[in-house]
Amino acid sequence: MYVQFYNQPDPGRYGRSDLPEDQARLRALLAELPNSALMLDIGCGNGGLAGFSEGYVGIDLSYYALQRLEPRGRYVQADCTVLPVKTASVKLIATVATLEHVPYPELALAEVDRVLRPGGLAYIFPAWFCRSWVTKGLTVRLYQDLGWLERLEKASIPLRNSILYRAPKIALQRCQRELRLVVKGHSQPLDYGRLTPNLTEFLISDSDASCSLDPHAVIIWFHSRGYRVRGAETILQRLLFPYAPVIVQKSMGN
Repeated sequence: MYVQFYNQPDPGRYGRSDLPEDQARLRALLAELPNSALMLDIGCGNGGLAGFSEGYVGIDLSYYALQRLEPRGRYVQADCTVLPVKTASVKLIATVATLEHVPYPELALAEVDRVLRPGGLAYIFPAWFCRSWVTKGLTVRLYQDLGWLERLEKASIPLRNSILYRAPKIALQRCQRELRLVVKGHSQPLDYGRLTPNLTEFLISDSDASCSLDPHAVIIWFHSRGYRVRGAETILQRLLFPYAPVIVQKSMGN
């Protein structure tokens, strides 16, 4: 079903074609690496990072998306949970607006860990905190087209989307992850919420999201495996981490 959905002639399903802020951040990371270093763009979609570096390779599940890209690099059709890439061979990995569409994102992160070289960098920036009402398209569907429960859910969106409503829950979950890290130590599982994606029609951005991720959960996953997480070295930095890309560096000992 996923392969069929992501091979339809609908460019809206494949993300943005321009990612200026992400490109600026990645240029800074590339400056730390050799020019020829292999860079994987996992979920390259509409080519927002296409041909970004000499060693650029774009990977996407969608053959339709790949065939539309200009020849500004190399491209491979593949599932991000089973990368056709040699272990410990990549110096830089970027994945933007992709992981939220993966039913089992922990498998994708495991592949990032596998193929990244010691000392390598990964830039991870999915759409954080995807909402269940978005997958249902409630923000764009009319009230008269909804059942009574969906009407109530739609009416409650402003409240449930407010920071005052969401912040206490997010804070509690983050504290619980930090406590588990202290008690259980290494190799923490990835904590995320499952969503039911709309794979019948593309309504709006992230109506096809399969999971809801907190950047803190991704930070804990990498931190518990010995990675350095830039800007999240302390407990307080992790607890207060904003809606931003997670940048990790693999230990030289891994």
